[in-house]
Amino acid sequence: MADQSDQQQTAAKTAGQEAPARTNWFDGSQWAHLIAADVLRYGPVSRTTLAGYHGLSQGTLSRIAKNLMIAGVVRETEADARTTNVPAYLSQAAPVDRTGRGRPQQNLEINRGAATFIGINVRAESVRAAAVNVACELGGGGIHTCSLEDTEPGTVVKAIATVIAKCRADVRKRRLDQPCLVGIGLGGHVEADGTCGYAPFLHWDQPVDLAGMVEKECGIPTRLFNNISSYMRYMQWFGEGCGLSDFAVITIGAGVGYGLVSGGRVVETPGSSYGLAGHILVDPDGPRCFLNKGHRGCSQCLTDESLALEYSTMTGSERTFEDYARDTRNPHKAQAQNLRSREGHRLGVLISTVANLAMVGRVFIGGESSWVLQGEKETISTGISDFRPSQTPKVPFTFLDEQSMLDRRWVLGAATEVIRQFVLGSADLSVD
Repeated sequence: MADQSDQQQTAAKTAGQEAPARTNWFDGSQWAHLIAADVLRYGPVSRTTLAGYHGLSQGTLSRIAKNLMIAGVVRETEADARTTNVPAYLSQAAPVDRTGRGRPQQNLEINRGAATFIGINVRAESVRAAAVNVACELGGGGIHTCSLEDTEPGTVVKAIATVIAKCRADVRKRRLDQPCLVGIGLGGHVEADGTCGYAPFLHWDQPVDLAGMVEKECGIPTRLFNNISSYMRYMQWFGEGCGLSDFAVITIGAGVGYGLVSGGRVVETPGSSYGLAGHILVDPDGPRCFLNKGHRGCSQCLTDESLALEYSTMTGSERTFEDYARDTRNPHKAQAQNLRSREGHRLGVLISTVANLAMVGRVFIGGESSWVLQGEKETISTGISDFRPSQTPKVPFTFLDEQSMLDRRWVLGAATEVIRQFVLGSADLSVD
């Protein structure tokens, strides 16, 4: 099962050269790729669990596991009482024999250090990047940032090249393999051919082959993704949504993002990267849409720019979002407190709309500005209940504490996308 690229990697290391980039981990059947993905997401996990979930015989699963071990993809570890990410809809692992009789139960876990990747998030004011391993773990490198003087494609490419160079230096310092894939996430529409067709926050309204430009500049295979889709992929594979079959994510910051996992799959449509949740009515008495759509009270009133304009109107002087966010922490700033309560109710209405239409059991709240509303859980709950029948179950919502994560989930989302491609290889990528 080990492919030719593994031999090239070994030969390059022996010769002291940088190994050529690999865009997929190993050659094998679709079942092998799916089993490897499950071990990555849910491991350590037993063969019994995997065989039961996929409807495979123990013999077939054992052969697949053996080939994956030969290829250096998975390895055995002794079963213990640790809590894993195995979701409820997977069969339970075989019980551990603690009597000392017979062959000890062996679980499978992923070879975390087998490859390195770079995840990048592009925003209007900066580019952020990090190097991660196969399990999307940062290690000791951290997040690197490069400010943008403007959003011209050439400027963005240079900033991306800067943070990639910093990530490569981290990897060399830690004596890891050089990154084999780069994933870039941005707020915009990504065409089927991988080009960016529209990015409102970067003021791009013409096709830009950002991935191709970065790959040419840096010499690493590069892929481009919509940032909310990538965020959802991270949540599903490595984040708080791992093991959940149905959940939604709402992000607030420079824009309003919405993503859905239904039946264990990230829901994507040709138009999903256009910010479809951005103009849902949440407050009929709210401000006019600052994107000049003409209507009042759409969910854009949850964004940083709209809140800054609204706060400026309330105070009678020009205020920034940072002013508003700071003043919400001051109990003597009544106008900021009132606006935050209105913002909380508006978010509750949006959560209610999502739960009513998508019928999800849980909603996660993220985005770089969501931390402002963590003290408004009561008003959020009121906003939800105002638009749901009283007999219906409550909608659990959880804040992801984006402020302390320092934008990390957006970076890790882009990395998750290329890790997913690396692991699944030629398997059906529609399988989540």
